[in-house]
Amino acid sequence: MSFVLLRIYLASLSENLLMPNGDFLQSYPEVTRVEVITNNGRELVRYECSNVQVSLQDDGQTIKVFLFSTYD
Repeated sequence: MSFVLLRIYLASLSENLLMPNGDFLQSYPEVTRVEVITNNGRELVRYECSNVQVSLQDDGQTIKVFLFSTYD
């Protein structure tokens, strides 16, 4: 990957983006922990996260969470 492409990619990690297909990607650069809670309690906990992004897709029927973690 060229330096310019890498720089564009890294910049996109901290920006909110409207994708060409209409999906919206919301960035949360300050978030460091992600939890998924269900009626059974905490199903997923990830610490030391960075560049967390949440995408609302499929006309609002699907939510995806993208994150990078140094914890793994």
